[in-house]
Amino acid sequence: MMQISRMARVIEEAYYQGCLLDGQRLCGLFPLTAKAIRARLATLIDQGATLPLAGMSKETRAKSRGLRAVLAVERHLNGENPQAIQRSLAIGSNQWSLWRNGFRRVVTLETASVPEIASATGEPEPVVSGWLEMWEGLKRDGRQDGILKPEVVWEWEAKDLFSSPGGLRGL
Repeated sequence: MMQISRMARVIEEAYYQGCLLDGQRLCGLFPLTAKAIRARLATLIDQGATLPLAGMSKETRAKSRGLRAVLAVERHLNGENPQAIQRSLAIGSNQWSLWRNGFRRVVTLETASVPEIASATGEPEPVVSGWLEMWEGLKRDGRQDGILKPEVVWEWEAKDLFSSPGGLRGL
């Protein structure tokens, strides 16, 4: 599972930076054949995870429903156990916490533009867009109530304390 997680993260990070990897480059990054890489990634793709790669077939692209960050939060909001989500989507517990908290920060800033939210939260724009689309769907269905619990201090608010002139003295 750790190898699948690493492959997915490499593919996602390349995509967030405006690049699409292909099978040849993945074979250079991981000591596996293209067939072995496809077999490992199939577990994620069959669940609807979008793993943007150059040269994907139409059938593979048709299975894509969203990035892992979006699917994981969506499944959690639909009542699935976080540990089961982590296992099936090859997500570490630290990454899961980052995505869960990132989703809460993104939806609290929903009135801003996607680039502004991405800049404020540090989340990639495709993830922000996916989370906002999911949030709009929840609001249309009337299911958003009780999802967001107020936090005492958000990570990004704590960062702002240090950037203000009296921030360090105020702690």
